[in-house]
Amino acid sequence: MTVYYKRDRAGEEGADAAAQSAPGTLPGGSSQIDRIEATNNVYVKSAEQVATANRASFDMAQNLVTLTGNVVLTQGENVAEGCSLTIRMDTGVARLESQKCGDTPGGGGRVRLMLTPGQSSSGQAQ
Repeated sequence: MTVYYKRDRAGEEGADAAAQSAPGTLPGGSSQIDRIEATNNVYVKSAEQVATANRASFDMAQNLVTLTGNVVLTQGENVAEGCSLTIRMDTGVARLESQKCGDTPGGGGRVRLMLTPGQSSSGQAQ
């Protein structure tokens, strides 16, 4: 996992957005984190869902999480699989895609779903 922190570059000419974040030591609290990148068996959990993938990028400024590579999203017994999952952390809206998969010729296949009838949003059968 690599954590990129915001750098205070006020007053420096030519400082662009890419140069303002760089991996480094812990300069302060989480409010100074610009983005986080993780690889190898990434695990992201919310109150009701768990997502796993090969890679993840957390963009703190945009409140955006992007998981890529063998993405599996579960909620209770329901399972969805694709190659890219984008989650808006501020709204909770997620988009699972199978297009633009780097290892699949022609742009990817289909999102796969296995839904269990009777599952409520809390993951308990009704």
